[in-house]
Amino acid sequence: MDCGSVREWIALVRIHSVDFEAEAVFSLDDLKKEQGWAEYPKGVAHILQAEGYELSGWDGVMMGDVPRGSGLSSSAAVEMATARVFASVSNLKWDAANMARIGQRAENQWVGVNCGIMDQMASAACKEGHALFLDCRSLEIQHVPLPDHVAGRCDGHVHAARAGRFSI
Repeated sequence: MDCGSVREWIALVRIHSVDFEAEAVFSLDDLKKEQGWAEYPKGVAHILQAEGYELSGWDGVMMGDVPRGSGLSSSAAVEMATARVFASVSNLKWDAANMARIGQRAENQWVGVNCGIMDQMASAACKEGHALFLDCRSLEIQHVPLPDHVAGRCDGHVHAARAGRFSI
């Protein structure tokens, strides 16, 4: 039985999506653009490697409670979750602003969605029980404690990415 080289094995990423009931498998040594949800993790891998980071492969299960198409940026959540896993398994220092920029570039350059930085910064830097005060020009942040009685909700309205200065 040929199991391939050690590098082939450690460069493999396998992600099972509970929400899509699908699995994506890709090699960090041979990233190819395709279609579908796996382009977000692949794009993050591509940009991290383009920035000079040495990445290790991993096996994971992805599921979320951010409603797709709700305007809450499930794509940024996937990008930042992917970046956190790569940071963990590849021993990379977590820098929220840098990782948010990498997620934005992955979405802009790999996936082809023209987005800003706010959603990636929210996923990269938010703390439970706090609002995030973000200056999108400098990426300076402040965590503002929320009162106990404050809650958010999603109205269920579906949003779709469109062409333009920023896709909405």
